[in-house]
Amino acid sequence: PQVFATPRRLAVLFASVIPAAQNKAVKQKILPVSVALDSAGNATPALTKKLATMNLSAMRPDQFVREMDGKNESFFANVNVAGKTLTESLQSALVESLAKLPIPKTMNYQLADGETTVQFVRPAHRIVALHGADVISVEVLGLKSDRITDGHRCQGEKAISIPAAEQYVELLRTKGNVIASFDVRRAETERQLKEKAAALGFNLGEYDDLLNEVNALVEMPTVYVAQFEKEFLAVPQDCLILTMRTN
Repeated sequence: PQVFATPRRLAVLFASVIPAAQNKAVKQKILPVSVALDSAGNATPALTKKLATMNLSAMRPDQFVREMDGKNESFFANVNVAGKTLTESLQSALVESLAKLPIPKTMNYQLADGETTVQFVRPAHRIVALHGADVISVEVLGLKSDRITDGHRCQGEKAISIPAAEQYVELLRTKGNVIASFDVRRAETERQLKEKAAALGFNLGEYDDLLNEVNALVEMPTVYVAQFEKEFLAVPQDCLILTMRTN
């Protein structure tokens, strides 16, 4: 998968995803034979109830497979289980993934209806979920999925329609003025940084950690050259660098 991250969006793109998993044959344990049958060999109420919960009420005991399960003989049924749909799988994956995000402290906020309260690191505004050109109907953080996203807060278009999943990155770049990929955005920031430094004859020194931090704060990098009055630079160089890096 391709993973994308900016200060305002998280996304992942999978290639060649089928709309539903294939059906598969599985062997399900029902009950120990001693519990499932009475002394006359007839089905007990416990078996009838168990089959109902497993949606196997139409099956008879002579259709089951008898196998040893530890020290006891048990009934098993060979059943065909329908594969999960993409919608079902994505819905559960979204909920599980958001719950596992390393967010030390969440905030409470209300949705547009003025009644629904949601907990997340910051208010979420849109969810885009596409399988090719089709919208996958999922819901999380009080939002329903669509094909609409917003570009850069100040420099990009709003309400950008994504016709197909594979166009997400391109349209964010051309219409939204956003570089969705953390790595691509980092490389572009570093390219501009080195270009400016070379023009001014500066030695950049070590900057990897700072570059990663700055890259996590912007969606479309632009490197500017800052100048100070000379009297502000009378402080020892190490102090200046430390202050500018940490603040």
